[in-house]
Amino acid sequence: AGFLLTQMIVFDLVWVALFLYFLVHSDNSKYKDSLDLDDSRKTRISFSMGIVLMLFICMMAVGAKAQCASAADYLLKSYETTDLDTLNSIRAVFFEQYKNYPDAFKEDEYIITDMDVPDEPFWSNAAAALDVKSFKELKSRFHVTDGDAIVAIRAAKDGNVVVEILNPDKHVTKEMMLGN
Repeated sequence: AGFLLTQMIVFDLVWVALFLYFLVHSDNSKYKDSLDLDDSRKTRISFSMGIVLMLFICMMAVGAKAQCASAADYLLKSYETTDLDTLNSIRAVFFEQYKNYPDAFKEDEYIITDMDVPDEPFWSNAAAALDVKSFKELKSRFHVTDGDAIVAIRAAKDGNVVVEILNPDKHVTKEMMLGN
């Protein structure tokens, strides 16, 4: 991404350089047209060659900007895939523990990224399965647009466990359920 950004900046600077180049060549006291017979002045670039040069640079700049847009889309999709995989692994762990401890949820919803690990077996087994000492460590596993991730879990009426990112990146699906 850094290479593409540098490439885009360089092509934008080329436009400024071309402007200055053609501005200098517009001085009739120093430069002559190719058909002018005066030998004391330098020959300026021809109009058709200038147009060809500008079209070439334009195509290169558009290509570089298209590459940047493509790279940004790819990164967003890879973030989405990573976040969805992380959600699925968290959901699977909590669903397995919920099958063993169906009375573990005493509240309607838990914001697990704000929790330490309670001493109850449901929570400590889930933390061990997720390989975390505190559920707050899960914040860094997600790509969100505004600070740290806020991940909530709750039991659904049909016996499933719902894991949800409350502040997702706009491209990440907010809620997914794991079926029986």
